[in-house]
Amino acid sequence: MTSLEYVKMAAIPPAELQYQRDHIYEDESQELSAFFIVCTVLAFVFVTLRFASRITSGSKLKADDFTLLAGMVGICPALVLVV
Repeated sequence: MTSLEYVKMAAIPPAELQYQRDHIYEDESQELSAFFIVCTVLAFVFVTLRFASRITSGSKLKADDFTLLAGMVGICPALVLVV
């Protein structure tokens, strides 16, 4: 195969190119941001409920609880960047 044939094979069809031009400013960033925020808030709610149940039941906090807490603190900068 010649290099010209490779270029023809790799070319975007005109209909696809026109579709991309027509929709160039569309993206899903708002939906993805909303999904991330909702999931993060739910995670904080469930972690809070876990700590509340541990404390009210008299169970000691163990290494897994502190690891979970560290992960939730670590996600805060990402949440701030998304908002």
